[in-house]
Amino acid sequence: MSEPGAFTFRWCTTNALKALGYSVAAVALAQLPLLVLSSKYYLVRPLINFDLVIALLVMVRWPYAGSLALLAGWAIDGFVGQAMVYHFQNPREFWQAGRFLSHVHVSELFEPAMVASAMLFAAGLASLLALRQRWKRHWPVLIALGLLSIGIDTFNGSSALLSRDTRMIFKNFAGSPSFTASRYALLSDELQVLVPLAAGESALDRFAIPQWAAEHPNGSIVVVLVESLGLHHSPEVRNWLTSQLIDDALRTKFETEVGEVPFRGATTAAELRLLCGMSGHYRLLDLARGRGCFPARLAAAGWSTVAMHGFSGEMFDRRQWWPVIGFQERHFQDERKFYDAPRCGIAFRGLCDLQMIQMGVAGAAKPASFHYVLTLNTHLPFEPLPIGEEAERLCTQIDAGADACQLIDRLGQVLRDVRQTLLDSSAKPLVLILGDHSPPFRETSARSQFDPRSVPAYVLRPRQ
Repeated sequence: MSEPGAFTFRWCTTNALKALGYSVAAVALAQLPLLVLSSKYYLVRPLINFDLVIALLVMVRWPYAGSLALLAGWAIDGFVGQAMVYHFQNPREFWQAGRFLSHVHVSELFEPAMVASAMLFAAGLASLLALRQRWKRHWPVLIALGLLSIGIDTFNGSSALLSRDTRMIFKNFAGSPSFTASRYALLSDELQVLVPLAAGESALDRFAIPQWAAEHPNGSIVVVLVESLGLHHSPEVRNWLTSQLIDDALRTKFETEVGEVPFRGATTAAELRLLCGMSGHYRLLDLARGRGCFPARLAAAGWSTVAMHGFSGEMFDRRQWWPVIGFQERHFQDERKFYDAPRCGIAFRGLCDLQMIQMGVAGAAKPASFHYVLTLNTHLPFEPLPIGEEAERLCTQIDAGADACQLIDRLGQVLRDVRQTLLDSSAKPLVLILGDHSPPFRETSARSQFDPRSVPAYVLRPRQ
């Protein structure tokens, strides 16, 4: 016969283990949908979302309110993560970009996989509600697990309480996406600044473009900023892309240089780096700061400065801030002369890049002129198009996958368009071609093929 003390100990131990097991199961079920998605998609998020633990505690007393809190926690987690997917520097910038959705064919942004994702979250919520009677009695254990996750995150050095470069666990162990979103939402514009780039980060300075302009006062310059032209990890892909631009015929007209430059942020951040040598947000630009930008300096020296983009001038307010940095002429797809021009793309449908490239190179026949071309057609998502045989063989060789292969093929087409346009033109400008950021693929398998910190750059200097 068992002793009463031993029986009590076993009973307490069994119940403690049950409480821990049910509580861990509840926390795991709340985290599971996003963890499952992060196995395939690129999601920047903590392993343990503390907001979801709070939602579970609300669900203990008020199941419907707790369910809404859980759905809100999932939504905010996904929103904050998507801001990083698309290279926005914080959730506030991503939120503010929502006002431009009227210029986009939003229906083309949705994929069938999103339905499966919604079903995953529905199943998670249903499971938590079905098991609620078992785990709700152990709410003190939920609190303890939440505090433990914060403690581990702090000790790991990935917490806002204690952040350091070296970590035991590489990922952010625990966090609160709602706190992150709120912190940036409350950030005052007055606290934000435009910061000059460190030496070597500006493509213009790295390739001595201002010096060339000063030495060739009657020359011309064409800069092409290519959407999603990322630096592929495969040497075979990098060499193939280079060969689409640089061949023996082009070398007879230009001295060529291939390099790379660092990037951070989305396309407008790339424009500020390129044209102004600054890091920050274009909203902070004014005439005083704009006078230091390269187009403004060229305009002050008597050059004509022209910028063109095959999309709406209202997108990211380019119609407003491009003049501030010195562009005397601006061309967008909504001009009357482009009404009958062919369009390319689906979600971001606009003028075809070839027409913009041809306009830029043709304008460079004028001495002392600077033409800036911002491309569009390699913007994700893609309109399904046949892939060229060379690109298909290359993609098979490196096992690139369908989405990455589509991009590789289209980037090759943009570079071929630049090469052929230059060969067909009598103009001999200095040409700088570079990417704005790595491609913002949602799927990790495609995204991981590209360098997350650098983009390629090509410089073509006219032979005398």
